[in-house]
Amino acid sequence: MAYVEFLRVRHALIVYAAIVLTLAAAFVVSFDVTFAGRTGSDALRNVHVPLGLLLGIAGYASVAFATVLAASLNADRGGFAFTKPVSRARWAASYMLVDVAAILAAYTVALAGAVLLPLMTIGLIAHVYVDPHAAGIGLLGFGIALMWYGLLQAATVAYPGSGGRIVGLSWGAFFMLVTLPGATFLGPAFHAVVTALNVVNPVAYFSSLTSGANDLNSTRASYAVARSVFAWSTEARAATTLAIGLAACALAAALARRVEV
Repeated sequence: MAYVEFLRVRHALIVYAAIVLTLAAAFVVSFDVTFAGRTGSDALRNVHVPLGLLLGIAGYASVAFATVLAASLNADRGGFAFTKPVSRARWAASYMLVDVAAILAAYTVALAGAVLLPLMTIGLIAHVYVDPHAAGIGLLGFGIALMWYGLLQAATVAYPGSGGRIVGLSWGAFFMLVTLPGATFLGPAFHAVVTALNVVNPVAYFSSLTSGANDLNSTRASYAVARSVFAWSTEARAATTLAIGLAACALAAALARRVEV
């Protein structure tokens, strides 16, 4: 039965890769039009790109792909007549393993196809350097994708026919929730409730991607910063999102036992 999910995921990856490469090609063309013949100019020679920034972009791209797969347990309810009986939890686990492998592949495709390949094409790949937060941002990017995916699987598995609706609503709900801690005028009780809800909000761990400065006199002064509602280190947030994502997937597998396959 996991082969059915593999076929669905393969098609989704092909479409995703086509979109990524199209966007990458559009960026290269736009760059060539804007900076035609100027890749060796002083302005571009002084550009330095932190790896953490590139990993963060790839992470958000993999989040979008993860939500496409996130209702797979909800969608696949029939077509198993005359097949060998299988544990419902095992069925769910096999589907989710295929999906998570695909999310990792989507992360790689985004990093290679939408980030590194365009930089190589325009001659800026040599300007990429490893900044202090690169590893943490890389893990955090995958962590929020896994967390979002797991939460949606757990939320949709028991509600046939509602998967797409719940997935769509999650985008608005998560991004709205991350803005509410700033509404301090609503009182401490409201702030405490919002903070508690944000613990299970993937966006709260990686709300935006910006850059900071190490040394203004350095040619490599900038580094990537993954903004968050929580004042935790990037590595702590990455570990938390991975843990919640795995726990949510385990919960989805447990809830799948109630579903007829």
